[in-house]
Formats: sequence, C-alpha cells, structure tokens
Amino acid sequence: LCVVALLALEHLVLHWNWACGIISTKVLRVKNRPDEANQAVYGVATFITLLVMLLAGLVAATLAVKRSTL
Repeated sequence: LCVVALLALEHLVLHWNWACGIISTKVLRVKNRPDEANQAVYGVATFITLLVMLLAGLVAATLAVKRSTL
C-alpha cells in the first residue's frame, strides 16, 4: 500500500503542470493559469502535505497494532 501510494504521489508530481491546468481552468474557473514559479511552490506544498498524510497514516497504523504477549 505504501509503495502504491508513493508511486501515485510521484505520478502526481511528474504531471503537476497538467494537474494545475485542470484544477485552475475546470475546477476554479480561472482564466489565467498560475506562472511556473507558483506552480512549483504549489507542487512542493502538495507533495509535502500528501507525504505527511501518508506518514501519519503509517504511524496511526503502527500504533493501532497490538503486540503479542507471548
């Protein structure tokens, strides 16, 4: 699951220009796309946010597992 999540995250990073274009034109209905510098900042922020969410899920799963008392 972690490998698939990391691969999906990397795929999002590789296609970030396309994602920004779709989000800005189709979702937010903005006529002018953000410039490359802003797209880079948004991409890094999104990457960090998703990575932190993935790590938080891993920590929560680790803490939820009960250790055997054998």
